[in-house]
This record gives sequence, structure tokens and C-alpha cells, in this order.
Amino acid sequence: QLSGIQIDPSQFHHETSIEKDEPAVFPRDFHKHKLQLLTRDYSPDEASLVQLSHCHLHGIGVPSPNASLAIHYLEAAYHLAQSIQSAHSLALMYEYPQHSNHLVPTEIYAAFEWFKAAAEGGHVPSMAELPLCYELGC
Repeated sequence: QLSGIQIDPSQFHHETSIEKDEPAVFPRDFHKHKLQLLTRDYSPDEASLVQLSHCHLHGIGVPSPNASLAIHYLEAAYHLAQSIQSAHSLALMYEYPQHSNHLVPTEIYAAFEWFKAAAEGGHVPSMAELPLCYELGC
């Protein structure tokens, strides 16, 4: 389970050895080794994961916008493809509602964690946002 989204093993091209009821949690308690079991024959593509997120956030090619799936794909891009841009995008979605089409409620602590992750990865705009979080008491 990623971000509240149940993973269906049939989505993958191979059998997995992970137990179906074991959750994966983002961002702090993410059990990367469990997700790697699911994706051991899969090389994640950052651009594809980010595009899937964009499509689900804006309802492009899907029945309706789905913020949970959009977040799921950005988190996957961060954890699987080491995408610091995805971490920054997640932070923006949690801090500024307009970045999520007003589908994600403001969660300043989640925004702080994602800004911190992106800043630690070298993302300059996140490095600028992070001190503001410290100053405002996030």
C-alpha cells in the first residue's frame, strides 16, 4: 500500500514475494526494500512517474482528478528514481493549495518534510523555502 493506495501485484510483470497486508508509508517510514521487491525487474523512469502524477492531478486521460494517485506517483518518483524535483513538487502541493488544483489540504508539516528532503538532495528552491518553514515554526 502506497499513500493509501492498494498495490495490486497483477500490475507488475512478475510475481512478488511481499506479503499483501504489509503497508509502505511515505515519507519518513518508507520501507524502500519492500517496494524494491515489488519492482526488482522494473527500472523506474522519473519523467513517466511525474507525468502520471500530472495526469491524475489534472484529470487528463483519467475519469476524474485524483490527488491521492498524483501524490503516490510523485512519492514513487522520489523514492525509486531519487527525484528531488518530485520532493519539491510534493512540498508545494502540501503548502500551497493552488499547486494541487485545491485538491490537497494544506499540511505544513508534510510540506516541511518534503522541502527538507529536496533541500538535502541539493534542490535550490527548496533550500530557499526551508528557512521560511523554520522561521514560521513549521
